[in-house]
Amino acid sequence: MILVSVVIPVFNNAENLRNCLSSLKLAVTSEIQVVVIDDGSTDQSPNVAASFIEEFENFKFYRITQNKGIGNARNLGLNLSLGIYVYFLDCDDTVSGNFS
Repeated sequence: MILVSVVIPVFNNAENLRNCLSSLKLAVTSEIQVVVIDDGSTDQSPNVAASFIEEFENFKFYRITQNKGIGNARNLGLNLSLGIYVYFLDCDDTVSGNFS
């Protein structure tokens, strides 16, 4: 059962996304879903997100082809969330320990 969905919108911020997902990898359990929404990035952000698919048991990645803004990306992430609770995390943030 997924208790928490972590929604991470990203736009042209590949390196910070890599750091964010790396920190989550150490704190995520099977009860946590990670949802990354790429908002039309033209850098390596989609590749970074895709490279973490195998790292998480519950991982969704969705790519919007044209930038529509962070609000749209968060709303889409909310719609894709399966958790009872939703935690919005910016791609330039990191977490530690049992953040949830």
